[in-house]
Amino acid sequence: MKNLENALVKHCAPTLAGLKTASMINITFKCPKQLAKMLTHLNNALNHKGLTLRLLRNSENRALIYVYRQNKLINDLNQEGVWTFLKDIGYPSSDPEDCLTFLTQRIRDCDGFPHEIGLFLSYPLADVKGFIKNKGENCKLCGYWKVYDNESATKALFEKYKKCTKKYSECFRNGSSLEKLTVAA
Repeated sequence: MKNLENALVKHCAPTLAGLKTASMINITFKCPKQLAKMLTHLNNALNHKGLTLRLLRNSENRALIYVYRQNKLINDLNQEGVWTFLKDIGYPSSDPEDCLTFLTQRIRDCDGFPHEIGLFLSYPLADVKGFIKNKGENCKLCGYWKVYDNESATKALFEKYKKCTKKYSECFRNGSSLEKLTVAA
């Protein structure tokens, strides 16, 4: 459990802090029952703060976990142009649960990641479209994602995420619990 909590702090601090809608982590586990028990435990501890952990994919002893804030995801999916973009690639409805179910299936059906996953991780629509159009090349900035639009504002946001992660890692090493570090929504 401590390894999972450490990974959450290291890779999801901006989400724990409420600065970012969601993050993803890849973890290893010994058996599916252990994984289910860990996810249930963490959801019981963090759901009341507005944070949910959801299994997107698992194979053998690896799992891809989506860590998100439902209220922020609703806002992100309601950003101008996002639902139209998702609908055009086959998403069945704008309901966040339906979108996550569809995304989970798309992830399980492909070897990599469907490019729209960025919309579920707080990436701006312009950057997701830029990534697709440029096939991941020619970005203006590369950080938490590849940036194709609004470079200066995104650079400042990346710096904010970096400082948050550093501070959260320090607090966790000094004994703060994951629950204490998670900001209530």
